[in-house]
Amino acid sequence: MRNFFIALALIIGFHSNAQTRQIASESTASFSLKNLKWNTVEGTLGEASGQAIFDEGILVGIQGCVDPSSIQTGNATRDKHLLEKEEFFHVAQFPKLCFSANEVTFVGKSSGQTTYKLDGSLTLRGVSKPLSLELVEDTSGHLIGTFTVDRSLWGLGEGYSNFIIAQNIDVRVELHLNE
Repeated sequence: MRNFFIALALIIGFHSNAQTRQIASESTASFSLKNLKWNTVEGTLGEASGQAIFDEGILVGIQGCVDPSSIQTGNATRDKHLLEKEEFFHVAQFPKLCFSANEVTFVGKSSGQTTYKLDGSLTLRGVSKPLSLELVEDTSGHLIGTFTVDRSLWGLGEGYSNFIIAQNIDVRVELHLNE
């Protein structure tokens, strides 16, 4: 898939005013979910990488990854469990969590913010599934998006009931782009 985006960037580069910007490593994905129905667990994933392709200032392509071994939930025992257990991130086998947009649609611009709709695929634990999200480029050039992950689609936390771990995980990505 990465080769596809490199080829796309080259093609766009020859035909237009395309600019490829790298996703800065300080970009993050934060998440929250219910645990035991009343407790909220929050955390972050970092060490991001990837690229965003712009044509005349409009986002036309994006792909990025985070390193699940960077997870921080404020509980070292839980973090170790999430990293090592086969039913969770199992980072020894699946060292990256990635999103790749197949289609980027410019929605509009208002109050200095530009909104895009992204349709693509999220690869988690070696499984790729379709995912759509809205991404907003703020006045400082950061890209911010929110979406919900149904953990059962990726087998994340398989064997744990929805009472123990909520089925839906709310995710917020904050992407900083290098010039």
